[in-house]
Amino acid sequence: MLHLQREHLTRLLDAPFPRALRRILLLSRSRILITQFDKLGDVLCSTAALRLLRETLPGARLVVAVQPYAYDVVAANPDVDEVLAVSVPWSSSRFAGGLRERARTVWRVGRSLRSRRFHLGLDLQGNPLNALLMRLAGIPLRVGMAGLGGNLFLTAGQPMDWFANRVAFRLRLVERLTGNTGRPVTRFDLKHEDRQWAQARIAQRAASDPLAILCPTAENALRMWDERRFVELGARLSDRAVVAFCHAPGDAETASRFERAWRDNPRCHVVETETLGRLGAMMSHASVVVSGDSAPMHLAVAVGTPVVAIFGPSPPSAAGPIDWDYNRVVEPAVICGPCLWGPHAPRCDVRRCLDSISVDRVARATCELLDQGKAPPSPRPA
Repeated sequence: MLHLQREHLTRLLDAPFPRALRRILLLSRSRILITQFDKLGDVLCSTAALRLLRETLPGARLVVAVQPYAYDVVAANPDVDEVLAVSVPWSSSRFAGGLRERARTVWRVGRSLRSRRFHLGLDLQGNPLNALLMRLAGIPLRVGMAGLGGNLFLTAGQPMDWFANRVAFRLRLVERLTGNTGRPVTRFDLKHEDRQWAQARIAQRAASDPLAILCPTAENALRMWDERRFVELGARLSDRAVVAFCHAPGDAETASRFERAWRDNPRCHVVETETLGRLGAMMSHASVVVSGDSAPMHLAVAVGTPVVAIFGPSPPSAAGPIDWDYNRVVEPAVICGPCLWGPHAPRCDVRRCLDSISVDRVARATCELLDQGKAPPSPRPA
């Protein structure tokens, strides 16, 4: 009953927008707040929607609110006028807090934004607390994804589809909002100093040979392919390309294990990329990136490098790259998956899905992309 009440109280985007919303969109200087407090990959998947919003409203001021660790994802994005780094205790395992802490944060952040006098709030995450934050900020029109059974604080919402592609689904929300059609192409803009840093590292290791980058780590260990198989994969690929395991400073122990395993192979290297920008710059020079369901996979897609995406408990149709011709997706053939997805996903401690993916399959897909060569992707319509 409560679910039905929520759906009735939330106006869906399939219906015509209120006239007030159309007038706001026609304002040349409208102020729009976009909230996306999810993980790095989800913020990257939102950039296609941001581009369409900018193309439709070139004179509007677009302010994007993200978690502090995701600031660099959109800091150099030309479609964004301002980035707000806001620590909120939801959609992030990096910030602990109970119900009282969440209530305090919503009240504090919402009231602090009230003086900005935003005309429109757009939630690209699908969290009811984001819409409540906009309501407390005094934003009259609040549009977003009506997740978790609906959202009482939205003035217009798109029903959540957990198995739709994350890029296409967010883009569809803005398409319905603006009436225009966009391209499901994500972006990550590189800084000049990051490009120079990557060029210096590549000149030392892969001056003329193709470069294959391996990214075996992920925030969720259940989505990580076996580390030993990544080591074997790198050794096999070294006959075709220079191989580099790019890692963050927090993955020093994993990096040391790769260095020991590859110490007798001069074509396999371990490179520490201290920032997201440096990792993106390295990927932009690579011929292929091999990764699991993680932020590096989305980053490689955003800089235009072909990806071999290894999927296990999550659905590649939703979380994977949208263009399966330019990229390759390796997924298991198990009857129990996908299981690690959606608002009520059960926790699975069995790695049957990822363990069923052999090194041969991933190596074959990687060699296909090496033979294909790097070319601009042509994504299918959303």
